[in-house]
Amino acid sequence: MHSLEVFNVGNGDSALVTLENGRMMMVDFCDTLACADEDDPRIHLSKRLKEILSANKRDYFDVFAITHLDRDHICGATEFFYLEHAAKYQSKDRIKIKTLWVPAGVLFESDLGDEAKILQAEARYRLKNGKGIRVFSRPDALKQWCADNGVDFEAARNLMTDAGRTAPEFSLANDDMECFIHSPLARRLNENGVSYIVDRNPNCLVFQARFQVSSDITDVLFTGDMTADGWAEIVAATKEHDNDARLAWDLHLIAHHCSYKSIGPDKGTDETTPSSEVSWLFDQANNRGYIVSSSEPIPDKGSEADKDDQPPHREAANYYKRVASNISGKFLVTMQEPTAANPKPLVFEITRSGIRRPTLQTVSTAVASAPVGRAG
Repeated sequence: MHSLEVFNVGNGDSALVTLENGRMMMVDFCDTLACADEDDPRIHLSKRLKEILSANKRDYFDVFAITHLDRDHICGATEFFYLEHAAKYQSKDRIKIKTLWVPAGVLFESDLGDEAKILQAEARYRLKNGKGIRVFSRPDALKQWCADNGVDFEAARNLMTDAGRTAPEFSLANDDMECFIHSPLARRLNENGVSYIVDRNPNCLVFQARFQVSSDITDVLFTGDMTADGWAEIVAATKEHDNDARLAWDLHLIAHHCSYKSIGPDKGTDETTPSSEVSWLFDQANNRGYIVSSSEPIPDKGSEADKDDQPPHREAANYYKRVASNISGKFLVTMQEPTAANPKPLVFEITRSGIRRPTLQTVSTAVASAPVGRAG
């Protein structure tokens, strides 16, 4: 059995995949200082992850995937992880990363915050040293950065994976999981030339994780902060190469904390109308699938939160709820499950019967006793 835990971190993204063979992949990391407050409903992510790792006799993740460098996807990562580029980030209590996954823009984009700059330095160090990194997409701007920084681009190509391919760190044969990359698309990043100005959301890392248990397949979409315009290009490329099945899903971790901008150009009055490509994407759902919003609670109509321009957007949530209803599935919000006053991580088990949520009692027992999967 494989497991997936989506953490209640507020408007942010943090998810842990634990495979049956014990290998672990962390996708994004958001741990704010407020989480140390016992009255704050957000999880103390660093503490919880160290508990899981300790129970599994580990001090590392096989993969840490950064979808992009926005703060709500990396907050606290430079305090938690062991970083190879500087001794100041190498204390014994830090968690190691075997392979760091980053979209190409992480290497060369500018106008970054302090924490993003540190993670950029780590990615650059690993690429220069030729190990411990996987870069997604090979745009001209990355080639130029390599030329400017003494990196042999051709020699480093084995560390790079384009959209439309699977990442080599996992395979169905060895791990019963593979990750098919949808974004970033090199042509999108090439539009920026060598200006190093990157619009992160449509150029974030998006992938389908395909799990296999016996002969049963379960598909999970990790979507970062993808926009409706970005989805249009992904769907077009997917159809062009007859890869429709690579956008199938049993669990869809929706983009950008339930923002309407990931669905269509206009918020709408009560429900956001999807673009044709987004509508097609959600038609790829398998029956009884789950839609998860990693976000604060969905606001009530007319409330102060409902007037806020920032997600989550009630109108977007209503679209997702309708999709979930049409497939006899469920729309879940991380900061509302089981209640807004006392949210808990969303835990999914992937079994030979497909994806399921264990009961809260089972989850509580597992959290108390751990481990979550076999030690590796």
